Amino acid sequence: MNQDLVKIAYKKLKSSVYFDKTQLILRDALVEFETSNIDSKLDALYEKLTKEEEREKLVDGILSTISYNVFPKSLKDEKCKDEKNNKEEENKIITNYTSLDLYVKKCQYFINMSVEGHILGVLWLLLIGYKIDNDIYTNSYGNRIRKKLYNELSGQPTYSPYLFEPYFQQYESWRDKAMDCASNCLHNNEDVVILTLDFERFYYSVDMSEKHKFYNPIKQNRTHIKALAEYLGKPMSEFMSYIVFSERCTLKKVPPDTSDVIIVRRPHMLNRLRSQLNGMPVKYTHDEIVAMKDKLTNLTNKSTAEKKQHIENIKTKCPFCGSNLVKRNGKYGVFWGCSAYPKCKFTRPIDK
Repeated sequence: MNQDLVKIAYKKLKSSVYFDKTQLILRDALVEFETSNIDSKLDALYEKLTKEEEREKLVDGILSTISYNVFPKSLKDEKCKDEKNNKEEENKIITNYTSLDLYVKKCQYFINMSVEGHILGVLWLLLIGYKIDNDIYTNSYGNRIRKKLYNELSGQPTYSPYLFEPYFQQYESWRDKAMDCASNCLHNNEDVVILTLDFERFYYSVDMSEKHKFYNPIKQNRTHIKALAEYLGKPMSEFMSYIVFSERCTLKKVPPDTSDVIIVRRPHMLNRLRSQLNGMPVKYTHDEIVAMKDKLTNLTNKSTAEKKQHIENIKTKCPFCGSNLVKRNGKYGVFWGCSAYPKCKFTRPIDK
């Protein structure tokens, strides 16, 4: 370990907190940490880490600062009493001051620790954690350390702000593999039970007595973009996926936006789109945009019969990857399977 690694760890900590909107208290601590000479503080931290006696004092000092903050995550669905005005109101709002006795259903806990302690945490990831992560079970998806934490060629830490693999990508990989496995078992007339504490909050809904499945809109949009890209003769990298929900729906545990997927409510869509376009370089001329628009407009000038036929054609497309579905023979009969198998393992029973 050297002084540069300590500074890299601090930069990664700052970057990680910048992209994490929940870490407001740590953000405030970082601002306080930088009110005086930041380089001298990091140099002093390195000196303490390299001297055993000083290191023990440092660790003891950090441990003595550790506490936690508790914030409400959700409220109970019941009336709360306004003692001041002697009346009951809906238990639905939290402000800096209220005379209501609000009832909290779930809490969120955040560690409160000195900045030096957080730097040590990042250093541990850089020096030890990533080695342990390499030996973890492949199908363990939670809190996996970023695969690109180190540059493969130079062997040095990268300047990526991310320390862990994005939660949504890990969740999606876990979910899809589980659903593929369950689907294959069902086609083989085998019983399947899915046990999870988090499943119903996302895009699938499972009931033990009645089965319903909602296709992941992110994957569906990916299929649409693939078709658009092929039709317009453009690379998929030039498309941005917007998942738009109406203002009437309730969104639970929405994944964070990525470089190519934005999830937004309908009233905020135009502002988000304008903001993003204003920050992007111009790629197409006005004439090129009009030509693409005219080409797409032709697709909408279809008769009712043509539209119905289009819907029938969609039924033979894989909703996961957009490839054609083909009839396959299984142990228990014929079913629809993706032609891209084994890369895509989507299957669907044939309607009788």
